[in-house]
Amino acid sequence: RKIEIYSNFIYVFDKNSSKALFVFDKNGKFIRKTKRGKGPSECSDPWDFIIDKDNQKILLWDQSPKNMIEYDLKLNYLKSYHYEGLFIKNFKKLDKDTFLAFVQYPIFKYKTEDATYYNYAIYASDFSKPLSAILPTTKKVAGLNMNNPINPNNRALFVAPLDNNVYGLENNELKVIYALDFGKLNLKSADIEKGIEYVFALARKGERTGTVDNIFENKNYLSFAFFYKTGPLFCIHAKKTNLNYFSSALIKEKTLPDCMIYGILDNDTFIS
Repeated sequence: RKIEIYSNFIYVFDKNSSKALFVFDKNGKFIRKTKRGKGPSECSDPWDFIIDKDNQKILLWDQSPKNMIEYDLKLNYLKSYHYEGLFIKNFKKLDKDTFLAFVQYPIFKYKTEDATYYNYAIYASDFSKPLSAILPTTKKVAGLNMNNPINPNNRALFVAPLDNNVYGLENNELKVIYALDFGKLNLKSADIEKGIEYVFALARKGERTGTVDNIFENKNYLSFAFFYKTGPLFCIHAKKTNLNYFSSALIKEKTLPDCMIYGILDNDTFIS
């Protein structure tokens, strides 16, 4: 689900099979993995992890018990915190005091007869309560799962379900950083109103693109995945030349093996 490289360590997050976070050294030698279970140092339903570079530790969100677990960089257990009612699918540290989280949950401005859903929330560093809500959505798409809608590296970039914009925060204000244009394959508001299944049926037929996620960026490149026909494709956009490279063509030409991109390093190395 997610791969990160930091301080001569390689972190590989396997959310669905082993439900564990693995750490390897820079040569690929296994060091340690998190333990599955319900004990104090164990996780049962991990959804996302981040590298807290300010404090040189790993934060792993365990969804079912609602625990944030802390490890050192070699995944030695440090401590954990419980947050009743917190629901996080993907998160990123913005600064030493705040986090951006992909939530899609009616936790803001809630009324019994009219719940307002939001895609994202900004939390204080202790996750005790949300500070603000970002990107309102509808109940129809509020449950749509996305792999990695927040760029884990460099500046905070994020995408919303069934939306071709890439957003960012500048001075705590929401701004469209990139507008992805798929031409005649762009989703229309009328499509979205008909529901998620209808949208993905159009994408499988090649009439529209589906959800955008797995977004990564560095100084020279933007990369993102999107659902089209038989499954996810990814696009690499070269900023300086304004050229786009699509995985379907790269794999067919044998420029790349059949793979998914999981990050871009500052030296323009792609992780796949």
